[in-house]
Amino acid sequence: MKRNGRMRSNERKTMKKLTRIAAVLMILVMTFALVGCGDDSKALIGKWGMKYDMHDAVLEQMGDEFADFKSSLEVTIFFEFKEDGTMEMSVDNDEFAANYANWLEDFSDYAANYIYDSNPDYSKEDIDAVYSPNVKEYIKSMMEESVQPEDVTADMHQEGVWEAKNGKVFISDGDTVDKTSYDLYTISGDTLTFELPKGAEADGENMLPGMEYPLVFTRVK
Repeated sequence: MKRNGRMRSNERKTMKKLTRIAAVLMILVMTFALVGCGDDSKALIGKWGMKYDMHDAVLEQMGDEFADFKSSLEVTIFFEFKEDGTMEMSVDNDEFAANYANWLEDFSDYAANYIYDSNPDYSKEDIDAVYSPNVKEYIKSMMEESVQPEDVTADMHQEGVWEAKNGKVFISDGDTVDKTSYDLYTISGDTLTFELPKGAEADGENMLPGMEYPLVFTRVK
């Protein structure tokens, strides 16, 4: 079966969405300006982790056609504050790779059904015959070629410096701490919570969809 004009148009629209989704996954680099409220800076030293579901960030790139698509794409973000004043942000690579594989399975199912529904004049068998080996596997293989989980997690790795003084902690991804940007923090047991200073608003450019203050981390080590 050859694809007619409408099917080609629907396919182009869908593939354009897939390309955009692949791009957002590749450039999803987390940036924060964290600061805290507390007097014991040594309490921050160590590694802290926070769960973040990337679904909302990806969904923003999909458009109305995928508004009903729901599937968790969770990643654990780690902040490690070191005694020498440096810090490192990283993610759990193995966890993300496994979660991405599950997300991709769900997404391929949804996208395939979207293509079927967009071409009501053709049966699923006829549409599958256009692709190799079928619509779902075609979409899945294209995404696998476009997005490598290890590349996404590599983009989410950052190093920088930090400093805590007078109840504030300053973090920068450069070599020098920016003393004009900070958050407030509290530590209760193994829980680290970041809050915005009174009257401050979150930086919309650096905060991802679904990520809102307070930011709550749990001590890893």
